Amino acid sequence: MPLPGAGDGDELARLALTLQQSFARLADARDREQGFLRAAAHDLRSPLAALTARVEGTLARDRDAARYRADLREIGTDITRLSTLANHLLLLARDPGAAQRAPVPLLDLAADAVDRARELDPMADVDLVAGGPVTVAGDRVLLGQAIWNLTTNAVRHAPQATVTVTVQGGPDGATVTVQDDGPGVDAATLARLGEAFYRPDASRAADASGVGGHGLGLALARHVAALHGGTLELLSVPGQGFTAALHLPA
Repeated sequence: MPLPGAGDGDELARLALTLQQSFARLADARDREQGFLRAAAHDLRSPLAALTARVEGTLARDRDAARYRADLREIGTDITRLSTLANHLLLLARDPGAAQRAPVPLLDLAADAVDRARELDPMADVDLVAGGPVTVAGDRVLLGQAIWNLTTNAVRHAPQATVTVTVQGGPDGATVTVQDDGPGVDAATLARLGEAFYRPDASRAADASGVGGHGLGLALARHVAALHGGTLELLSVPGQGFTAALHLPA
């Protein structure tokens, strides 16, 4: 609601206008926060309901030891999905002032992401390319999570494709690029990738961990880039693969 007297007239009118603009920004921030919380609650309900149903089904009747072990493995997978989702939510909401600033070896983080991706899917074709060590100032945990998200996003959403993780450094900063030669996405989908809770269609929607399916993996990588004064660039053409480039300043 407009404040009475707000405008460009006298000093009081300008003060009223300034207050009105401040209130509008606060209201917008509140609406975005409430929207985020509603979306988070909605997305947390689904894995919780699945976990509850699986436990109830397991306890409904006696089973042999092998079946109990199989059920426990599936329950463990559900818990891992829920834990991953909760971790991403916490990181997305993390106070920017809490981010660390220390030398971070990007090549080590990329190598770890590639190794973990190969463990996740032994059939995945994931390669690491780098000319040498590259170090930036930043938060090792956040940067490691961002690179891991970009790598697993490529492996999971472009099955049977070749995924290449490249680390490059220069006088102006560093770039970690994750590129796959999979199906790619159309322009409309590309424009929305990186929004929290956006769910793309079919080809890039499935995600064994629940991260990409909730749209949080790329959203977190974009958030981490911004916290470090950098950017996340997404490029794709249908049928010509997908590229995510994390640019970080020196």
